[in-house]
Amino acid sequence: MTGLFTGVLTKTNADTIADDPCSMVYSQLIESAMANPTVNAMVKANNVCRFDYAKNETFPIKDDISTDDLPELTLVPTNYSHVKTSSCHSTVTVIFQWQIATGDWRLSVKLFPLLHHLTVAMNHVSRDLSKLEYNGAKFFLSSRVGDGVCGIDDPTANRNIRGWSATLPITVQMKFPYYLGEQ
Repeated sequence: MTGLFTGVLTKTNADTIADDPCSMVYSQLIESAMANPTVNAMVKANNVCRFDYAKNETFPIKDDISTDDLPELTLVPTNYSHVKTSSCHSTVTVIFQWQIATGDWRLSVKLFPLLHHLTVAMNHVSRDLSKLEYNGAKFFLSSRVGDGVCGIDDPTANRNIRGWSATLPITVQMKFPYYLGEQ
């Protein structure tokens, strides 16, 4: 997987399940995060739990964790809402959540640097999301990084991982003309 993360979603670097807008956004969020040099240096490609590979035959979250598997970075969707905004358009809002497991008790070694650089990447992700097209039309409206939550892992609940963990939400809003939904 070396060289996989280029920062821009293309058919050559993302083997996505589908070409629907939510899948494209999901893949682009990961590409943009891993294009950040510090995030890429801190999190090995094998420690990014992706749910968007069509050829993934195994569940991407590992059951048995070793120190080489940390820090671990996972992106999951947590909310999806569709609103008819006019007679011509509808808006879809999806909240994704980054989940970070550091396996380290020291805040300044993994947690804070990773949170900072992931936030920087997500604050600049709109430039990449604005390039995405669905059926020939751009659909991205906005993205916003929300308030994260940090805490110490409960090893009995989180695969024996000890250390700091965090979640960081990012909300993405998309707008679609109704004719796109008819295809």
